[in-house]
Amino acid sequence: MSQFAYNLSGSKIVVKKFKVGITVGTVGVPIIGVTANNEGVVLGTITAGIDNLGMNIDTATMTRAQNASFSEIEEYVSIVVNPDAVWQSRLSGTAASGGALTAYYNTVASATGILLTLSATSGGNTVDTSAWDDCPIFCYSGANAGHWRSAQPADATDINFPVATGQAWSKALAVDDRFFGVPLSLGSTQSATFTTALNEVNALVSTSVNTASYYRAIDFLLNDVGGNGLTHSYVNLICSDHQFSGSALA
Repeated sequence: MSQFAYNLSGSKIVVKKFKVGITVGTVGVPIIGVTANNEGVVLGTITAGIDNLGMNIDTATMTRAQNASFSEIEEYVSIVVNPDAVWQSRLSGTAASGGALTAYYNTVASATGILLTLSATSGGNTVDTSAWDDCPIFCYSGANAGHWRSAQPADATDINFPVATGQAWSKALAVDDRFFGVPLSLGSTQSATFTTALNEVNALVSTSVNTASYYRAIDFLLNDVGGNGLTHSYVNLICSDHQFSGSALA
């Protein structure tokens, strides 16, 4: 699940309860305001979440009909409503939560550290890396492990790190060094694509679809092979279209 990390301003966390218009069965998912023909707040989607309220820290079950005891059926969910709340989400290598990232093998050595040619297996066929254009490429194992560079560009055959516009790797790139990409950039307008459960970030998608969830990357916490980074890498997200921020209230 996405977990509250901190408030960007350093302020106290503020939690408010909202009546639900749908069952919210997972903690740490984006919640948006009341929409047409809904009793209360609802879930965002994997790529859309305009006018976010924040993320929830508990669950609630929506009941629409009277129950046998005629007891009250209103249900409320607790949401961190700070517009500057930062949420830490695990990176999943699949559309479903819990997937491992894939570390790709470099197939062509580069003494100058300016070119990667990646394959899913050692010595295998080249994979299309165009989904990572202008995004971080993280060294999972090898001489540069624990560091990342921005792909400029990445395409169907290789990834470039030109010294004219980007930055070469500090050490030579060897055959079978392993890397994974993250389809988000720090300080950009790209937004996270969530997994189907909405509680992790889908790292498998192309940057071209990351446009409208309004959760943007503010920190990466990427781990190399020593830290089991394929299952333990994270991105910190902040909402850029919040119900209670200045832009949303305008």
